[in-house]
Amino acid sequence: MWKGTKKVTRSYLGTEEDNTVYEAELQGACDGLDQIANTPRVTRAGILLDSVSAIQALRNGRAAGGGQSLVERFYATLRRLIKRRRTFRLIVQWVPGHMGVQGNEEVDAEAKIAAGGE
Repeated sequence: MWKGTKKVTRSYLGTEEDNTVYEAELQGACDGLDQIANTPRVTRAGILLDSVSAIQALRNGRAAGGGQSLVERFYATLRRLIKRRRTFRLIVQWVPGHMGVQGNEEVDAEAKIAAGGE
């Protein structure tokens, strides 16, 4: 879905009882990487998350508790992307949540919409 000139992707994960915010952050990282992979000629990109736990899971390649399938999906996409674009570099970085970081508030608003199943 497009919002102005920005592409917005929403993935409904189910209710709060079905999934955690941590899993939603991992899903967002996977969705972001999918968008990067589907954008031609991108060789450098960053994924910014406000969840230290999700970043640690992505950096370590394993999830504490739930979310392992999402970490595996992230790495599978990343491997395919690096195979197609040998010079590709990705930075996964923490940003403070709800502190006015450009784009983060918009992403949080979209996440709330997705949480409602829209």
